[in-house]
Amino acid sequence: MCIFTFFLTNGPHLAPLIGGFIAQNLSWRWCFTIPVSKYLPGYIQLATFAITLFCLPETIYSRKTINTATYRENSYVDLLVFKRSVLPGRKLHLADFGRSLYMLKYVSIVIPDLYYMTCFGYGSVLFAVTGSHLFSEFYNFDVAQIGLMLSISLLIGCLIGEANAGWLVDWMANKYAKKHDGHRKPRLGWMQFGLHF
Repeated sequence: MCIFTFFLTNGPHLAPLIGGFIAQNLSWRWCFTIPVSKYLPGYIQLATFAITLFCLPETIYSRKTINTATYRENSYVDLLVFKRSVLPGRKLHLADFGRSLYMLKYVSIVIPDLYYMTCFGYGSVLFAVTGSHLFSEFYNFDVAQIGLMLSISLLIGCLIGEANAGWLVDWMANKYAKKHDGHRKPRLGWMQFGLHF
């Protein structure tokens, strides 16, 4: 999960690193024509689509009751093949593609969505838009320096944070459980520190 999150959130952080040098040396138009140009017609998007299609497994979950559920061994290749579903007695339907939008009727889904959108919008996107203007005006940074400034610090910070978040939270939960007879009771004690910010 950490690797998936790292690549998902750091795509926008890697773009200024490459785009800054492209914009400075070639022109800003090349930032838009390199991914899709007459010489390379969408090969980057095509490669991304192929990697997603062939390397990410099918994630449709079908809940069965214990009496009707059947189990069979699946290999990783079975997750990638569309001919035979890994869920016995279940086929892919058009409604499966809209299931994530259907989940928006639950408040427990909407609140984390709004939280993530706000943090990502104000933490990454707003800083990228306003920071480039401010750093060029006050510090006389050129396009390549702004690209380095916007990408390297965020890449390093996200790598450190996301590489340590999973095991650190598990370690803290296990430590808490040992002190409280093996029970992981949800507590809001640590939330006090975040509320002040």
